[in-house]
Amino acid sequence: MNRINSSIKNLLFRIAGNKYQELVVIALNWKYIVGNLLSERSQILKYERKILYVKVCNHVWMQEFILHRPDIIKKMKEKTNIEIDNILFTV
Repeated sequence: MNRINSSIKNLLFRIAGNKYQELVVIALNWKYIVGNLLSERSQILKYERKILYVKVCNHVWMQEFILHRPDIIKKMKEKTNIEIDNILFTV
């Protein structure tokens, strides 16, 4: 099973290319950074100029994400070594 997961990850990185490599790393780690509950209520849209854009299911969850933004940024740096200056949430 790990070989299959590894093959899928390698394929994702090859398809994404250098331009979207950080976005793939962020997307693959999103669930582990924010947890199951928040990851199920969000979708990563893009990562551009050190800003992560995330779609959330409604305004109530947006508020929850805003409260957790500093922790998410910190955990993302620790887990992926990717610099994120800000996260912008949209519904």
